Amino acid sequence: MQEDLTNNSTENSPIYNQSVLLLDGRSIPQIGMGTWKIPDQESMDKAIDAALEVGYRHFDSAESYENEEMLGIALKKGFEKYGLKREDIWITSKIAAWRMDYENAKDSIETSVKLIDCGYLDLSLIHWPTSICGEAGEIGRLETWKGMVEMKQKGLVKSLGISNFLTRHIEQMLSQVGDEKPVINQIEIHPLYIDEETIKTCQHYGIALTAYAPLATFDEKLMKNENVLKLAEKYGKSANQIALRWGIQRGFIVIPKASSKEHLLSNISIGDFSLTEEEVQLIDQLNIMFKTDWDPKDEP
Repeated sequence: MQEDLTNNSTENSPIYNQSVLLLDGRSIPQIGMGTWKIPDQESMDKAIDAALEVGYRHFDSAESYENEEMLGIALKKGFEKYGLKREDIWITSKIAAWRMDYENAKDSIETSVKLIDCGYLDLSLIHWPTSICGEAGEIGRLETWKGMVEMKQKGLVKSLGISNFLTRHIEQMLSQVGDEKPVINQIEIHPLYIDEETIKTCQHYGIALTAYAPLATFDEKLMKNENVLKLAEKYGKSANQIALRWGIQRGFIVIPKASSKEHLLSNISIGDFSLTEEEVQLIDQLNIMFKTDWDPKDEP
């Protein structure tokens, strides 16, 4: 459930700071910062400092990004500089395909908590539907989930979710996991790729959707689209901001990757305008199922 679709909570401020209410009762900031491919400590320090300064409180990571220790160091510096506490920040990490079994899943969560030095994860996701270290398919997913649930019971993670799961993966999992259901599915979503079947499945079960690659890796088919540019001109915004605002109004959590203060500020400065329903539908029509990343459709 989204707590606010159209308005920022600080009057006249462009900074968008609304949250999405999850099935487990927790709230996640609707705009986050992706940390993939931030290569070194200096770059991470600059990016996290800028993000915290302009208002980000949600950071998306993964063990496979190989920079979680750098993220933790940068966050500690930011906490001290900006007077923040651990509970002010949302941290997501992910369990890689080569960690997908019961014991490895537990170790992956423990490793991320240790590397980030954050005490607990706000959210742990199964990064990919199929294991490459244990049983493939449904068995691997369920064994991984059991390990994740155990870590939640121990307090090392507060919410559990999935990533890149399609309808069949979701329904298989929901039929087996009992009361501890995934609260988020993180999938590729942008105006050029809208997997309505998976989106509708998640909405049916109350699973929130996080959109990764929400700017379609800046593909010209989106960034130079005539209708997008007309909307950008109408609202005095960039094509990036129109695309992100569309995602927000569709109810998605969005995690654009940026590292410069200029781009970080631009991405979060979408709280002072709203698209009309007709404009959202106009952007929906850009969908050509153009994927920028791996496709899980062939995963058992």
